[in-house]
Amino acid sequence: MAKSKSVSTESSAMSFRRDNKPSPSSARPARRAPARKGQGGGKKSAWSEPSAAELEQSILTSRLPLRVALRVHLVDAAGDAAVSTFVKLPVAGAPRNDDMAEIVLLECGVNTWEELVEMQRLLDRHSMRARLPCRAMVTPFHHLNEEQDDDEGRDEDKWRVQVQLQASAVDALWREANNLMLRLNSLGLPARSLLAESISLSLWEGQAEPRGGSFECMGELQCKELIVMSVSPEQVIQRVMFAFEPASRVVHDPLVAVRYPELVSLVDEMLEAFEKTGSSQLVILRGVPGSGKSSLGREIATIAHDRGAETVICSADLHFETPRGYVFDPKELTRAHERAQASFADAISGIGKRRAKIVVVDNTNTQRWEYETYENAARQANCGVHILEMRCPDVPTCLRMAQRNSHGVPAVKVVAMFQRWEHDDRARVFSPQFEFPLLTPNPITRPALKLSHHHVAYVGLFIEETSRQDLLSQQAQKQAAPAPAPSKEAPAQDKKGGKKGGKK
Repeated sequence: MAKSKSVSTESSAMSFRRDNKPSPSSARPARRAPARKGQGGGKKSAWSEPSAAELEQSILTSRLPLRVALRVHLVDAAGDAAVSTFVKLPVAGAPRNDDMAEIVLLECGVNTWEELVEMQRLLDRHSMRARLPCRAMVTPFHHLNEEQDDDEGRDEDKWRVQVQLQASAVDALWREANNLMLRLNSLGLPARSLLAESISLSLWEGQAEPRGGSFECMGELQCKELIVMSVSPEQVIQRVMFAFEPASRVVHDPLVAVRYPELVSLVDEMLEAFEKTGSSQLVILRGVPGSGKSSLGREIATIAHDRGAETVICSADLHFETPRGYVFDPKELTRAHERAQASFADAISGIGKRRAKIVVVDNTNTQRWEYETYENAARQANCGVHILEMRCPDVPTCLRMAQRNSHGVPAVKVVAMFQRWEHDDRARVFSPQFEFPLLTPNPITRPALKLSHHHVAYVGLFIEETSRQDLLSQQAQKQAAPAPAPSKEAPAQDKKGGKKGGKK
């Protein structure tokens, strides 16, 4: 199993100043969606998806354009370096580093030291366990340079080892790049993929002798490390190494990793209720993107699986999962919710298969009407209903949640969800858990919000309903009070006895 082993950060030639000078990308006004022809004026959206040209320009004009690459090397079925299986090397043993290749996944733009640290935190926790199937070939080097004149001479002993990734491997790389891009977008960083539809690599070239006339075979690329490079000057500023450990025969308790131990007793209660009634138990999750509600649902499924029970998770986000990662399409949102509702109906009715003991509805559900359909259907089917909510007490916490959401939802949209949140006193509330503290004392002024609000920070004062009604009544009394009568004082006279303002 692969995991992030270590990270090293080297000094970069680019430095970030603590000043008020806006970066070129953050100085641009917020992008607004153009009004459609025939619709006239009206209020426009405060944020819209940037075009490909705008995204590229935003990265190029950032203070520190960066590229993220994956370093891989060819291995055989036993996990050993495979270059030596093709050619007899002049030095005994497989090459150490010259059989490594880099696959550039994406590029992004960083404008502040806070953004750089947040990015390094994100990548430090990253790991890639997949091995990438490929077709490996050994080719005479001069076959790749047919335009070379015969008079220049050719080195018949020089060979090149190349690999062509299979379609499943290309999808895995796209999925990796896409997931990283969405996480960087959540941090407020512009990012775009640099992968091609077909990927070929040259792993090694040099003086060698082919082994046994074998010129082609199937192999795998093992992911060794993730590197972050500055574009100009080209320099590695972060390196995250993946450690591959042999699979352990020791069976680990899956409940050890559960972050909310109180879920264990809750799941046991739901399973006991199912045994008594024979009806599914519905769990409705509530929380803004990045709050941890989906992790809460996965922990419920883990506990239930440990108890030998099946859990069905219904979420609109599942509609946007593709072989190349999460790809959101707003035009498909209605259909996504319809599919989630259909999956829910099948799970509680047991149509076509056994009825699920626990059904989890995993959506933001910021207002009660959003999950009333599920709740009413569950009541009619005699299902138990449990509402679990990830608590978000204030805007700074909301912004911290926005930074870690995995689908690239902009901070301004996450804050909008928080502002329209409807309280449900039936919900069982859980507190979010954060791995790192905030880097800035006032996250409301983060560049992600500045970019969308023209460098204006909006501060709201939220008061209870009784205080609000009191203020409104006082304001109504002031408006109803009669205006004071105008004063009838004699006009002031100047030194000459004339009236001020009078005509001569």
